[in-house]
Amino acid sequence: MTRPARALDLVERLDTPLAAAIVALAARVGSHEVFDRLRSMDDVRAFMEHHVWAVWDFMSLLKSIQSALAPATTPWTPSADPESARFVNEIVLGEESDEAPDGGHASHFEIYVAAMDAAGAETKAIRAMTAAVARGVPWQVALAGASPPQAAGVFVASTMETVAATLPERVAAFTLGREDVIPGMFRAAVARLDRADMRGSDLRVFRWYLDRHIAVDADHHAPLAARLFEKTCLTDPATIDVSLQAAVRALRARVALWDAVAMEEVTRAVSHG
Repeated sequence: MTRPARALDLVERLDTPLAAAIVALAARVGSHEVFDRLRSMDDVRAFMEHHVWAVWDFMSLLKSIQSALAPATTPWTPSADPESARFVNEIVLGEESDEAPDGGHASHFEIYVAAMDAAGAETKAIRAMTAAVARGVPWQVALAGASPPQAAGVFVASTMETVAATLPERVAAFTLGREDVIPGMFRAAVARLDRADMRGSDLRVFRWYLDRHIAVDADHHAPLAARLFEKTCLTDPATIDVSLQAAVRALRARVALWDAVAMEEVTRAVSHG
């Protein structure tokens, strides 16, 4: 079966140092040791307590793209790019109001927090953050007040800087830093969970979340994201350059986040040894 086209395939055709850096970073993200170290429930909880922040800021990045391609304005006017508007609206529909594993509808973020509750992971910090933002507190103040894991806080700040950047930078960070690498990351996580002894734990909703993204992102969203990336980011040399720089920043931020989680897992293993 032919693998769906990805934005990364388009980058691989560019003979530039930035393109080579993106290919290398994407491979590193997908094969990071953090996944192989998911060997106990403590490891899974630590992973979730860091990763949930990326689940949250994913939506801010996605909604910033939607606001440019399919803005909610009145009086309404037709989109200048219906294909891109359809793509981003489709992703928002699934991410913001998917069919939940136990019925009804919920955002993937809410489903992830429920998975954390079931697994016994700490959700106080991320709930404090989202509650503060809902009250109108600036995200910088809400983030500092929630006291997330340090690496997660740095990751969120990097994402929110991209949210305020140009549309090509946002699209590059989204397609190359999120949509393209997520299926590979989650396949690695599922493979490790299948080998680990997690008896007595409740990871059903967590597994649903991982499997859902593997199926949808890899098979359906990848080619759509590739077309959006090509149309938005590969238009002229200057736009290509800033777009690839944004993708490099996004991927480096992800590597740093995984490095921090892996170090925590290593430290725990040594202390328990």
